[in-house]
Formats: sequence, C-alpha cells, structure tokens
Amino acid sequence: MTGFIFIILFGLSSLLFPFEGKVSAPSTGTSMVFASGSTERITWSFDDVITPLTRRVWSVTSRDARPLVALALIDGNGPVRILTTLFDVAVEKPATLVLRNVNLTYNGTYKFDLLPSSGVGSSEVVVYIAVTPSGRVGCHRPLVVSVTDNFTCLCEASGGNPTAYVTWYKGNKTIGESGKEEQTLRLINVDRDDAGTYRCEAKSHASAINIMEIELIVNCKQLKWSKKKL
Repeated sequence: MTGFIFIILFGLSSLLFPFEGKVSAPSTGTSMVFASGSTERITWSFDDVITPLTRRVWSVTSRDARPLVALALIDGNGPVRILTTLFDVAVEKPATLVLRNVNLTYNGTYKFDLLPSSGVGSSEVVVYIAVTPSGRVGCHRPLVVSVTDNFTCLCEASGGNPTAYVTWYKGNKTIGESGKEEQTLRLINVDRDDAGTYRCEAKSHASAINIMEIELIVNCKQLKWSKKKL
C-alpha cells in the first residue's frame, strides 16, 4: 500500500515539477522468456538527470489476477527500497530490476517509471516463465505407406508458456513452417527417400521443448511392380 501512495504523490508532483525524462525499453526487447529457477535481469535506461526530486519505481501486474504490486523505488540518488515480500527482487542502479529464483508467480508485466516526467517516463516488459508444453502426434501406427501415396501427420501442443510453436524435422532439415500449437507434416507422392525418422518439436523456450518422433516406412513393392510393367 505504501508503494501505491508514493506513486500517486509523485504522479501529482509531475504537474508541478516536470522533467523531460525519457525511458528506453531494454535492448533485449519488451517480451522476455525466463527459465524456471533462474535469476534474470530487466535493464531499462533513461536520459534524465537524477535530482533530489527524481523517483524511480519498479512494479509488476501479474497474470494470476493479482493487482499491481510495487516492487522497489529509489528517491533521488538514495538507497534502493524494496517494497514487497511477494517476489525476491533487487535493483542495480541506474535502472536494472533483478528477479531471483523465478517461478510461475513471476509471470506478468513489469514496469519502470521515472517520476516526475513530462516525456516518455515509463516502459513495460512482458515476462513469461517457461513451461514445457504437452504434445500429441495424431497419426496411426505402424506408419507404412506405399510409394506415390500422400502422407499427413498432425502434431499438437498445449499448455506451454508462452504459447508453443510446433515444427517438424527430418534430421536437421526443417519440414515446412512452424505453427502455433499445431503443425501438419505433409508428404506428397512419397518415394523411398521419404522413409526414416521424423521429429516434431513443440517449443515454448530453449529450456521448454517437447520432442516426439515417428518412424515412416515406405513400401517399395509398387515401385518394383511398375518397373516390371515398363
């Protein structure tokens, strides 16, 4: 509650003591994905001069329906004041928020405010804590097809955080494009070179990948019969 009062008071003071502050988003972008258990940094920057009236405030709006939580603040060039025990956070001056040992409760939108400011005095970053998606390959086994047949196999993913993208591979070669939560492997006019192992990857993050494999067998009897007829 104290954090909210501070923000309101300094928001009003910006009408009386405006600065031309400009806050820049992190160079890594405004959407970040972190592995569970890691310690991560969100580094903003700004071009204002710090004065005794300047206030820097960090806050988060979680995606679990909790209201905005004030995390930390700095008055002027004074010490960092941590305002919450709900998250394990620290601040590295001038404007880096440190998130320690993150878990799913850290999902949310993090905001840095430079107060008071008549310029662009705030910036938001959306944070996802990676969750490995569940997956399912929807084609019947055994996977035996004949040459010249067409073959399709749907791979689906769900429950990933952020939303998983699904990609098919054969060896190191990508088959088709990536799809959001689903992708279909399509082989047209199958030949013997299409036989082998295919891998479906459902990926939410480099540390949150579900890998599923299928083995495709190509029956070449039809090809041999055709050669005898020629």
